Amino acid sequence: MAQIKRIHVEGHPYFITTVTLYRKPILIQNIDPMLASIDNAREKYRFDIIAWVILPEHFHLLLNIQEQSISTIIQSIKLSFSKKYNQRDSINRAIWQKSFWDHVIRNDSDLQRHLHYIHYNPVKHGLVRTAFSYKHSSIFDYEDDYPPNWGLTDEECSGDFGE
Repeated sequence: MAQIKRIHVEGHPYFITTVTLYRKPILIQNIDPMLASIDNAREKYRFDIIAWVILPEHFHLLLNIQEQSISTIIQSIKLSFSKKYNQRDSINRAIWQKSFWDHVIRNDSDLQRHLHYIHYNPVKHGLVRTAFSYKHSSIFDYEDDYPPNWGLTDEECSGDFGE
């Protein structure tokens, strides 16, 4: 597999998508270790989370990073979760696809589009009927920005965004 060259653009947030190996749906049933892994990385590498969503087999993050590379941050999250997950059964198994998808946010409209995409993702995947029905998301931090039934037929949230 070729080494992916990732760029760092000072002052621009990153949209990240990470997927479990074979899209195995293990993240929601292990939500506490997943959230702890993100929190541990955030404390260690001092980045801000703008938005997030965790689905059964993948997650999206919208991050403002400081000094550390995005690769180091995502590696830390994946490694921490893998250790926690594998400790349950004392088995060492691969958990994640080898890489992750990233996108540097270019401007305010790009930021809004990705913010909406993150919050709409559980609806897109048929997990809930409205975005506010899904609890493993940062949408509740944005309650004043969305109407209660937001996402029922929101076309501006469509797209693949690295999934």
